[in-house]
Amino acid sequence: MPLSVAQLRDAVSSQISSISGYKQILMIPEYFSRTPNTLAHKAYSVGVDVSNAQPERQRRAVGLVLESVVRVRIAYRIRPHDILTDYNAALDAESVVVGKILSSYATIRDGVSIRFVRSNRSAPDSSEYLISDIEFAAIHTLSF
Repeated sequence: MPLSVAQLRDAVSSQISSISGYKQILMIPEYFSRTPNTLAHKAYSVGVDVSNAQPERQRRAVGLVLESVVRVRIAYRIRPHDILTDYNAALDAESVVVGKILSSYATIRDGVSIRFVRSNRSAPDSSEYLISDIEFAAIHTLSF
């Protein structure tokens, strides 16, 4: 079933929103964490960095088959007196998000396949948050 790039982004965002405590922040991932006031505990942003056409052998009856790289950025608060505990909790929270997206892509739309690519972690200068940058590859059909 066809799924536009915007619909793919919205569907992934919806899956994360269904996890207790997560709230989407209304900016694209590139702007996420540039200023301290844009962060909040378990705030997230979803973007689609790139979409590439897939080889002809994977073409479906209608539309263009794409592989889109979906990036999820999540902020997890690190308290100064519980740094290692919160760091471990942030890693566990990241795993929950990955599991939710991978286990539920069938509910995103029939004909969509999502796989985990990588996670990168960083901390802004304030060291108040751990930022998880999670990438997925999604195969979907774009109709015209």
